[in-house]
Parts: sequence; structure tokens; C-alpha cells
Amino acid sequence: MYLLQHFFILATDGATEGITNLYNLLAGLITVVGAIVVLYGIVQVGMSISSQDHTQRTNGLFFLAGGLLIAFAPAILKIIGVTI
Repeated sequence: MYLLQHFFILATDGATEGITNLYNLLAGLITVVGAIVVLYGIVQVGMSISSQDHTQRTNGLFFLAGGLLIAFAPAILKIIGVTI
């Protein structure tokens, strides 16, 4: 009986480690996507300044703010206490 209990504890630790690794992979991918959105927003704002297009500037600022939110989403979740 003791051996079975020990086996289940080890199996649970391995499953938790796998889920943690998957979470870290997804958090990294989300951060990369957020950085790409931030770069696109910077390009939009730069192009709007050269063409004096206020609509494009607004969209660029929205992309910039949204990209920052996406890029820092894993850190924000840790700050507010959401864990896996």
C-alpha cells in the first residue's frame, strides 16, 4: 500500500511539472505576440505622424496600448495572484 501511495505522489509531481512547462511556453509565446503588436503600433504611429492621419494615429496608439497589455499579461497575472 505504501508503494502505491508513493507512486501516485510521483505521478502527480510529473503532471504538475508538465503543466508548468506548458504554461511557461504559452506565457513566452503570448509575450512575443504582444511585442510584435507593440512594434506594429509604433510603426502605425510613425506613419500617421508623417501623413497627418489622425485615424491611423488613434489606431496605432490602440495597438501600442493593447500590445503592452498582451506582452505583460503573464506578469500581470502573477501580480494579481493567478497561478496554475
